[in-house]
Amino acid sequence: MSSAKMAKILKEYLVINRALHRLLRSASPRANKRDISWSCVDLAGLWEVTTLHRQHIRSLIKCSYPRDREKIEELLTEIQVNLLSQGIDHIETLKKVYPVSEAPFSDTGMLRIIGNNALEKA
Repeated sequence: MSSAKMAKILKEYLVINRALHRLLRSASPRANKRDISWSCVDLAGLWEVTTLHRQHIRSLIKCSYPRDREKIEELLTEIQVNLLSQGIDHIETLKKVYPVSEAPFSDTGMLRIIGNNALEKA
C-alpha cells in the first residue's frame, strides 16, 4: 500500500477517533477518561482494520493464479495479520470495557462503561 493511501487512512482514523471521543464523553461523562480513550482507539482501530481488509480483498480479487502467486501469498499474510492480530486485539480490549451481556445504556440513560480501571484488571 502506498504511503499516500496510508496517510489518508491515518488522517481519517484521527478524525474518527476524535468524533468517537466527543460522543462517548457526552454519553458517559462519569466514566474513567482512560477507558473512554482506549475505547475510542479500539473502535477507530476496528474501522482501520476494516478499511485495510477491504483494500486487501479488492487487490486479491484482481490476482490470477499461478501468475500472481507471490502477490496472493503476500496479501493473505497481510489479511491474517490485520484481522487475526490487530482486529482481535481491538475486540478483546473492547470486550473488557463494554459488558456484552448488559444493555449498552443504563436506566439513567448513560452509556455503560465498566468502572474504574477495567483495562488494568485484564
